Amino acid sequence: MAKPVENGIAQMPSDKPLEMRWLFSSMDLEEKKNEETFGMKCKRVVKSLIGVTLALSSGICLGLSGVFSLLAVNQGVTEIQILIVQGICMVLVSCPFVLYFKLKVLPDSYTDRVILFIMGILENLANLAYYYSMSYISGVGDVTAMYCAAVPVFTPLMASLVLREPWKPVRHGISTILNLTGILLISLPSIQANQGKTYTDVNVFDDSLGYTLAVLCSLGLCTNAVLARAFTTEVSVFTILLYSGLVGTPISFALNFTTNSGKIAIIDISKAVGSLSGKIIFYILYFGFRYRSLHYEAATSVVLLGNIEIVAAYIGDALLFSNTPTSVQIVGVALVIISAMLVAFMTGRAHVRESRDWA
Repeated sequence: MAKPVENGIAQMPSDKPLEMRWLFSSMDLEEKKNEETFGMKCKRVVKSLIGVTLALSSGICLGLSGVFSLLAVNQGVTEIQILIVQGICMVLVSCPFVLYFKLKVLPDSYTDRVILFIMGILENLANLAYYYSMSYISGVGDVTAMYCAAVPVFTPLMASLVLREPWKPVRHGISTILNLTGILLISLPSIQANQGKTYTDVNVFDDSLGYTLAVLCSLGLCTNAVLARAFTTEVSVFTILLYSGLVGTPISFALNFTTNSGKIAIIDISKAVGSLSGKIIFYILYFGFRYRSLHYEAATSVVLLGNIEIVAAYIGDALLFSNTPTSVQIVGVALVIISAMLVAFMTGRAHVRESRDWA
């Protein structure tokens, strides 16, 4: 059944199967504005807080996942092998839930099937770009900074074009300015270090390639955040997780085969079992939190809140790799945090004042 559209935003249907209501319960948009009670307002505020908390948690988990990914690479696991292990684990984690809740692996809508397939491809290619970018840029924090810098640019544009979600000048505009300013400060030490170098310098080339891959990663994940709100029927987060694993694993094996002269490289995870476990756990948590939060909040709000991942990335950098941030970078991180707090505050306030609009 197609979702109703209100104010240009696809809304969640109310006739959900009983066993899935806990997973897909969303804001009650049928309440009449003039008949709101104090309890109804409180209910909306609580659900808004849940959405904001999930979005923030997804960002923190993604940042920590990147830290463990770099740790695994330093221990001898290749980027493609990380993707293979990740894809297999996503299938193993999602299958029990799909079977228990008797979820449809193939949605009734052909549009939703195409969206799931595209999301699976984009998710894995974005992850691959993220992993390889860390090979050219030193530090998870710098990679995450560039990824986060592109988020405020791509997401509002795609959300407006695909979902017709309104762009809030105050909430999203000010947050975007704070984000970009903070990320510029975070990247400033790297920019200053490259002053006077020519583009024939291999270090400059590596930085440029690494930053380009980080931006492509941002484009892929932002597109997925928008597509997750474009389903025409109810699709469980476990189904999305399953498709990401099923689509990504063959792609990863093919890349592993082609990059090793036609041979399948043996994956030895004995030395990196701890870092790989941390990477998989935090990534699956990120995946669930991110796509669950999209049932409560607009795509732009979710990805802006998710930029808090840069804080987790720099903390992990400092603790595990002794990459201590400079005072300028700390100021930049503070601006990103303020940006996330601004979106969280204004999103909650909007749910109190507006009974029929998504934040």
